[in-house]
Amino acid sequence: MRVPLLCLLGLLATSWGQEIELVEQFDAGRHVVEDVQASLSLSYPLGGGGLQDGERSVHASFETRVHTIFLAVEAGRPRRLLRAWETLESGETTLLPGNLEPPREVDLAADDPRQLWAVELELDAAGAGRLRRGPRDLAPEALHRVLSWRSSRLLPNRTVFVGESWQVGIDRVPPPFAVRESPAEAVEGSLEVRLEGLTESEDGQLRAELVFSGSLTWSYREMRAGREQRQVTTNIELEGSALVDPLRGQLMRLQQSGVVTLRERTVDGRVVHGSGQLEESHQFQTGHWHERAPELVFPEPVGSDSFQASPGPPLKHGELLVLRNPEQASPCIEVVDAESGNFLRRLAVFPLGSEVGALDLSPDRKRLAFASTLNNQVSLAEWNLFVHTLVDGTLQQLTPGWARGAGLAVPQTTTQRGTLKGSVAWRDARGQLRRDVLEGEARLDAWDQSAVIDGSGNFQFRDAPAGVRQLRVRARTQHGWYETQLSCQVQPEALSELPSIDLAQGAPASGFQFPSWSDNTHLTGRSLPGSLVFLASPERSFQQVELPDLSGLAGYAPSPDGRWLGFHAGDQLAFFDAASRQIGARFEAPFAAQVETGQVGSWLLSSKALLLGARRSGSHGDWPVLLAAFPEQRQSLALRSFPEWVLDGGRLLSTSLSADERRVYLVVAMPLDSEGRRFETDAWVWDVPNERLQRLTACGDVLQVLADAP
Repeated sequence: MRVPLLCLLGLLATSWGQEIELVEQFDAGRHVVEDVQASLSLSYPLGGGGLQDGERSVHASFETRVHTIFLAVEAGRPRRLLRAWETLESGETTLLPGNLEPPREVDLAADDPRQLWAVELELDAAGAGRLRRGPRDLAPEALHRVLSWRSSRLLPNRTVFVGESWQVGIDRVPPPFAVRESPAEAVEGSLEVRLEGLTESEDGQLRAELVFSGSLTWSYREMRAGREQRQVTTNIELEGSALVDPLRGQLMRLQQSGVVTLRERTVDGRVVHGSGQLEESHQFQTGHWHERAPELVFPEPVGSDSFQASPGPPLKHGELLVLRNPEQASPCIEVVDAESGNFLRRLAVFPLGSEVGALDLSPDRKRLAFASTLNNQVSLAEWNLFVHTLVDGTLQQLTPGWARGAGLAVPQTTTQRGTLKGSVAWRDARGQLRRDVLEGEARLDAWDQSAVIDGSGNFQFRDAPAGVRQLRVRARTQHGWYETQLSCQVQPEALSELPSIDLAQGAPASGFQFPSWSDNTHLTGRSLPGSLVFLASPERSFQQVELPDLSGLAGYAPSPDGRWLGFHAGDQLAFFDAASRQIGARFEAPFAAQVETGQVGSWLLSSKALLLGARRSGSHGDWPVLLAAFPEQRQSLALRSFPEWVLDGGRLLSTSLSADERRVYLVVAMPLDSEGRRFETDAWVWDVPNERLQRLTACGDVLQVLADAP
């Protein structure tokens, strides 16, 4: 938050007089992240019901991250906010007397009602919350905790002197995280808070130190099937300290501990007393979320029947490439300003109906490599690699291997022709051989003609180029798509008849994708579905190297030093070691997060980590998370989660880093229907040092953002 100079000077002046204004402050878009480490140890007697006498001891601990995003603020008070919880780690150890049961540890993450969820609340003038959006089947204690949201908890909302104390009622104090909370029937107690002193942080910011203590009591009844099961009264003798940022009117740190006393009356009338100790540490960070995109003006998309590009200067530092796929218009690549998101120029326009993906810019920023279905009518490869030279506007097709000359690949011609005839067969779920198809096509490589497969599975090429050719046949049946690829020979001036061709189920994407520059001349890319292709441009030397164990792995992200090639599949991350030519590291993503397929990852040079978008699954929806995978350490971590998009079903599709690694550009998809078949995709930027998340575009058709990475 930017603070006016006069306000800052006034604040410093009052601090020199050993008094300061401690007032809650709220602004729309503020995102408060609260990291909590909590533990609770309890002991209470056993007995009755056939159990031997003794004590049962329970020790529970967990780490939780709580997000609060202020969506709307009116008259200085929050009116709408997003509350999100993610349990990072939790566990419980129970000790029973004697040999009744050995000590055991229980992972609470699966059934803890606070594990992973997000809700949107609407607050009334008194601050009471009403659930506006989000899961309505939360456990009672979780729902009560989120609806009874408290803001800064300890602040007096007035000017106070150092050494002055004030009272905070229990209605403003949330129970410690380690204590279960349900709607309480009776509450009593308060905290006495004192301004201990004023300090200065390492970066020169003023801070207020608070200490507090008090006795708090909550009492509630547990009901099942309309009948009371037990009544529990919890008392905590609590004490602690807090650090406050007076400029933002917000806690920065809170530590508290206390003696816990429980009194439980069971359904059979027995009264059980327990006691224990709790410890909690809270760390607060503040960021900003700006959902509304800047008021940018982009030119209207156009339709084209060919690739169009105009000569222009190399891309400058601070400029972004945005790949768009407008509905009912041609895909295009546009240049925008990295800071403001303002449109600068349109770099290229592709033919209607073509697909484009996986952009990569050469280190000198003069040439752009990309994968596209452009011109695939002359190749068996659905996707091919191309290089667009920015300064002269030329385009060069690099794959398949037979492509030669400047511009787009052209069919290979020969004066000798022949006829090629064949038929296809496939097996149904019972293993029966069948030849009936609904539709199908046969194609020869390096030729722009195709043959239709009829309903009986037959096809024929007339006047086909003679010689050895690659043939691909694909057919749709009642059980889905089947296809295969094989080598065949067309005899000149004769009929060549092939044996029956057995098709395999499935129609995976074929061709070449994920181009990546290793220097200003050479680039690599992955051939689909399972090998790696090494290329050199513009010399067009072409070498394909097969890699092991890639059949189930998606993506392709080579590290800048050339050592690691990153792949992924579900929650699995795999890294190919270029030196040993084998998989050098393979490990799981944290929280079993599922990596989004088809994305282009970005390497964090400072820590040799690959950044990837993923989804962490919870009982109330999926959370978009940004993963950092470290192949040398063979581990990964969730660098940041994005509760901002949980309620809308957002997915993090791709990432790109700025050269200084201070900004991460993201492409986020939001579903437009309940089935998740149609998405609106836009660009966002995460300013890491300032914890600021800003939407860059509102066009809904962004496929990739390429930043000015080195």
